[in-house]
Amino acid sequence: MPYNERDKRLQCSNIIRKLHGLSGNNFQKSCADVLEVLHNCKKENFERVEPFRGDYKNDGWVKNKAIFYQMLSPDNEYKQKQIEDKFEKDLKGLLVHINKGFWGGRITEFIFIVNMRDKDLPPNPNDFFNTLTGTLCKQYKIKFKSKVIRPDDLIDDLCNHLSDKEIQKLLIDFTDEHSIDPNILSERNILLFLKQVSEAIIKHTVSITDKDKNRVDFGHLNKDKKIILNKLEEMKPEINHYLNKIYLINDVILKLAALNNMQQFEAVKNKAIITYNELTKAENYDSADVYNGCVEALVQFTNIEESNILCAKLTVAYLFQMCDLFQKE
Repeated sequence: MPYNERDKRLQCSNIIRKLHGLSGNNFQKSCADVLEVLHNCKKENFERVEPFRGDYKNDGWVKNKAIFYQMLSPDNEYKQKQIEDKFEKDLKGLLVHINKGFWGGRITEFIFIVNMRDKDLPPNPNDFFNTLTGTLCKQYKIKFKSKVIRPDDLIDDLCNHLSDKEIQKLLIDFTDEHSIDPNILSERNILLFLKQVSEAIIKHTVSITDKDKNRVDFGHLNKDKKIILNKLEEMKPEINHYLNKIYLINDVILKLAALNNMQQFEAVKNKAIITYNELTKAENYDSADVYNGCVEALVQFTNIEESNILCAKLTVAYLFQMCDLFQKE
């Protein structure tokens, strides 16, 4: 179900709270993740900047609007003078590079994000930031705005522009095992499982020793009879193709079991079963649509790429073979 206004704001607050707990480059990376999604939703071209290769005082920018971000999240609480010094150093450094033609040679706004965690910004009685900006505008004979904000000041923008899907994708990356929304945790486990399957496929394609694994016995199911029973004849070539490779899913499950991490597979299995039960409620349902619907359910919150779809199809074939989905003989 879509978020109501209250729940949407709550989930956006959860994203911000995750940023509160980060510092240094971890804060910069995750904050850039949020800004990238936000500006993409606003149809603006946000570009990340890798700090380890020299960012030229640019932690990320909206390329088509010449809006520059700089991010600060110290391990210890910063006082006003420290924030002022960092703001001045970064802004002056950025303008030197822009004056040389870097970053398109223009600037319209400089946004300085300070992670104050659960505190407000310190008092700024002398209007330091605006005063310095005015001085630099005159020095470089340009006109631009600047502002200092906290991550919390992004919440309204997130609520106004992010869809439920974008919010959930960020939460999947950001939330820990104690997420207040169990659906988010389930989606994250599905993503992690599909990632493991993808890694297993890659390993298989470069390994010589894996060639005979498709001889693993997965029981005495007569797959042809089950296909006919469930009116899946048109899907038979595809189902048989993936059934020949389901040992890869078995390898992933054994690995997860050894790590006591079976919740990933359980999330995948439960999602597929719930989807199957919902789709088969209709009196004259189409079995091929149900099969494909189970695949689509597993990639719903991923990047819809061929690799993820392939992993989902392989997983659904495994669940078909193990009789978790569709009628048995």
